Amino acid sequence: MTPNKDWFESYTKVDGGQVLLGNNKLWMIVGIGIVRNKTHDGVERTLIEEYKKMEYITSVNQWNKKKLQFLGKLGVIESIKTKLGARLMSIFKKGSLGHLLDLKITPMNALVHHMVLRTLESGDDELKYMVNDHVFSFGLKEFSIIMGLKTKIDPSIESMTFKRGSIWTNLFLENKLVTKKQLEETFIKYDGCDEDLLLKLARLHLVENFLLGSQPTKVIEKKHIDMVDNYFVFDDYHWGRVSFDLTFKGLKKAPHRTSDGGNYPVDGCAIALQIFAFEIIGTTHIYANKIGDQIPRITNWSSTEQQTFENISTKVFQAPNVSLFQMIPTDEEMRKSYMVEFRDVEFNEEIQEEAGQSSKAEYNFDISELLRQNEKLLKQNEKILRQNDRLESEINDMKRIICAIHKKFFEDNLEKNKSNTNVSSARRTAEAQTYDQEEPMEVYLVWVKDESPIMTSPSPLQQEPAEVQIEVEIEEQATTVEGKEQENIEQQVEIEEQSAAIVEQEHQQEQENIETQFQILKKKKKRSKECTQEKRK
Repeated sequence: MTPNKDWFESYTKVDGGQVLLGNNKLWMIVGIGIVRNKTHDGVERTLIEEYKKMEYITSVNQWNKKKLQFLGKLGVIESIKTKLGARLMSIFKKGSLGHLLDLKITPMNALVHHMVLRTLESGDDELKYMVNDHVFSFGLKEFSIIMGLKTKIDPSIESMTFKRGSIWTNLFLENKLVTKKQLEETFIKYDGCDEDLLLKLARLHLVENFLLGSQPTKVIEKKHIDMVDNYFVFDDYHWGRVSFDLTFKGLKKAPHRTSDGGNYPVDGCAIALQIFAFEIIGTTHIYANKIGDQIPRITNWSSTEQQTFENISTKVFQAPNVSLFQMIPTDEEMRKSYMVEFRDVEFNEEIQEEAGQSSKAEYNFDISELLRQNEKLLKQNEKILRQNDRLESEINDMKRIICAIHKKFFEDNLEKNKSNTNVSSARRTAEAQTYDQEEPMEVYLVWVKDESPIMTSPSPLQQEPAEVQIEVEIEEQATTVEGKEQENIEQQVEIEEQSAAIVEQEHQQEQENIETQFQILKKKKKRSKECTQEKRK
């Protein structure tokens, strides 16, 4: 009881009469609600109101020390961490299931068994537990807060059809059906070099044998095996809802199995109920350590030792001054994408307004950054244009030099060809006259090497070595200059395209900013009008 109304998380006005407090002062009861407070560990919790006495499904005189069996095995996580190693684990953790590899808890079967014994008659969508005359609800919302998994169904994924993927073709080719035990054995024995296939096996193993735990002989849905080949579909699937549905069925049947002989198994991921007990029962902290305040809450707890049924009874549920807390999601948790189903209209509007202000800040930052980039690109463009002009001038000079060299080579060879032609004609005339004389005469034959045969164009093999080298170097330089010119032209075109894209992006963001501001002003005007009407009333 308190006179401070602002302490209440929820508040309902009532005409409840009067109450006498410890100072013998009479107070009027004006409302009943739920109070939020901060405990010694700095965590904000909410004290709940006390409910009337209700009956357990399992009668108290039938309570026993039977052991509950988790079919969603935590050992799966350790086997995955051992098999993958540090590098592949870092890849695995980037997905929506990655945070589950950070769990530091051990199953406390006796604690969950105590919770099962305290189960009340429940509906079709949530379970109710009564602890020391206080009733707690455990439904899809609480499961999502604990596990941090998506629960909203995506119709586009549900309507997809999948072909048989690499796991079928590489590992289960001869099997028409695959059981959970076969999957676990295949994962443990796999020693291939295909890392992608190993990651797919690890994801499927975590889902089937931890989140969807059941008997080892249970056949795995073919859709799940086919889906794992499509990473984005598998990662965005509503595994939270599928796991909760199976866990809900297992926990709902559990109270009816406590009177059977031997231990009783629970399908699904019953470890979530253990974390739920840590959150709502303060005395469980003697066996569990809160190691952080992260999201989701399953990563905040560590426990290393199993406890007996008697220890849990005396030190947790029968301890003096047992503190109980309602598990209420924080605003930060409600902003997570997997909590979208549980937000009310006002909270969604608040998130949209914050998103609009955030986009405005990002818009201003992006514009200034884009302007700086645009100015930098313009300077680069001017520099490239100047280089292009200089290279074009050098190319023209090279062309003139090459033309002059070719002209000189042609004129020199033409003169040599004319001289050689005259010498050859004189030689042939002298020989003809010698053969025509009647009296023999001594003839001395002298072989003259013809160094310059008649030719219409100079042969590359007969050019002067220095001149050939000069021409080749000039042609190579001209080719290099032409290549640079083409590269500069391509860079200029690319810069112009980037500038056009920046201008278009600026225009689009400006339009979005105007639309966002218009929506905010519209809402403010509506709120102002409502406030005015309330004041008039």
